[in-house]
Amino acid sequence: MRRNTNWARRSFAVTAGLLLLVACSGSGTADAAGPAGPAGPAGPAGPKGDKGDTGLQGPAGAQGAQGPAGLLGTQGPQGVQGVQGVTGPIGPQGAAGTTSLVSATAVTGSPGAIVNRTSGGCLATGVGSAFLGGTGSQVTNVALGANQVINVTAALDVGLTAGAGNLFLDICYQNAGTGQLVAEPTALGPLALPVGARMPVVLTKAVQPLATGTYTVGICGCVNGTDSWQAGFAWLSAQVLQK
Repeated sequence: MRRNTNWARRSFAVTAGLLLLVACSGSGTADAAGPAGPAGPAGPAGPKGDKGDTGLQGPAGAQGAQGPAGLLGTQGPQGVQGVQGVTGPIGPQGAAGTTSLVSATAVTGSPGAIVNRTSGGCLATGVGSAFLGGTGSQVTNVALGANQVINVTAALDVGLTAGAGNLFLDICYQNAGTGQLVAEPTALGPLALPVGARMPVVLTKAVQPLATGTYTVGICGCVNGTDSWQAGFAWLSAQVLQK
């Protein structure tokens, strides 16, 4: 009887312990988590890390605006002389200079006679020419100085009485000291007319001998052959101009 009582007591004690364990551990669901608390203060800075690798080069930027001009520098030393260049082309002729009248002489009257030369002895080059020698066809004692020129203008009428023509007329000059007659190769001719006809002739020339001195200027000419020419009234002007 006492043995059964002890077993009952032990059974009760075990049962009570199990109930107590269940009551303490619980069998319900857990409560939901509460809201997060405020952030704590920042901790102290950590130690400086190692230097990283150099990055890739970026693209070139746009060109900036031009800056203001700098101050003028001091003049540098003179350079060595360069080689001489080639000669340039000749420039255009300049305008004619002014001239002044030194003297002027005019004569009128008989022209004189036109000489005949044998065939081939009177040419446009001045070969065979001679002064007509009349009072109205030449001026004597024309003084010519340095850088001076004689402008001669003459007029006369001529007529053919026999033959066909072959007349040459020009302005000639003669140095009083040397007596040399100069007929430049600019004669007018050969002139021709019907027999019995007449015509006026005007001649003009700028005479510039090589030396200063006293000159005779006038109408000169000749007939190449036996043709017969007669000269009528003549007029001549000689002007000395300073160049």
